[in-house]
Amino acid sequence: MNHRHVRHLFSFVLPLAASTLLAISPLPVRADTCDTGDPCTVGTCLPDGSCDQQPGNNGASCDTFNSCTTGTCSNGTCAETNKTNGVACDTFDACMQKSGHCAAGVCSGPALANGAACRQDVLGPCVSGICTTISTFTFCSPEFPCGQPTPCDLKCNPENGNCQAFPTHVCDDACTTATCTPDADFGYTCTNAQDKADDTACNVCNGSCKTGACVGAGSGGNVCGDGTVGGTEECDDGDATFTPGQSCSATCTLVPCGKPTNSSGVPPKTSDALFALKAAVKSATCDLALCDVNNSGTITTSDALIILKKAVGQSITLNCPAA
Repeated sequence: MNHRHVRHLFSFVLPLAASTLLAISPLPVRADTCDTGDPCTVGTCLPDGSCDQQPGNNGASCDTFNSCTTGTCSNGTCAETNKTNGVACDTFDACMQKSGHCAAGVCSGPALANGAACRQDVLGPCVSGICTTISTFTFCSPEFPCGQPTPCDLKCNPENGNCQAFPTHVCDDACTTATCTPDADFGYTCTNAQDKADDTACNVCNGSCKTGACVGAGSGGNVCGDGTVGGTEECDDGDATFTPGQSCSATCTLVPCGKPTNSSGVPPKTSDALFALKAAVKSATCDLALCDVNNSGTITTSDALIILKKAVGQSITLNCPAA
């Protein structure tokens, strides 16, 4: 097998293994949102069941899959910025030393010696190999201890390296299954397609399978941020963001009494007490359902003190008015 075929093989097998594992363990998606598959966009289920995709998460980090660049979401795309030349990085070449340095956004390091074992941290548990150098080019000649994988069956569990049947499900989708038959040059053919049972849940806008298609049920008004409380929402203040002091979170759940910063964990934090103090002296705004912990009808320094005592572990009951 020449190096062109090797590179083709890696480019097929490694992403396929990752996609197979994701297919087996799909990520949960809220009923009123839809997964766009892009961290720089957000999807919202419309009443007709379709997924409306819009740029979002501006300023959030995104993975460039390059150790020499950083990514930031900007208007729906992941904008890459090169790291400083000379910064240490981890290479992702099976025949290159792991420790490298960045140069113009590319991580590179010295090649491994001719005949050295290919790096297992790059290949994963299902592939081994020997590095081969021809002139100035060094590449990995792969070996497959469990047998040659096909587009239909990896023949090895990519999580632990056990030799076993490991179907790729490349012919399946959310609402159909089919028989996969490999053919020449890593191709495959899908036959005997079968629809999954109607009403099988599928991951598009709270959808279900209908005659082999995933049909979104639609938001039914249950869209966090539309100003209408519906479905599993506990509140909806008209936006899908959270500002400290608001009693409704970014996911349309009620923020607990005494936690105006929506801090993590069960008890309040000292930061919650500080925010309540700012609200008491009118330098911040806080809903009574969060900061009026003694249910007096107003926010005072006493409320801040009570939250502080709760935060440091004292046995105190917080009693906020209903939101």
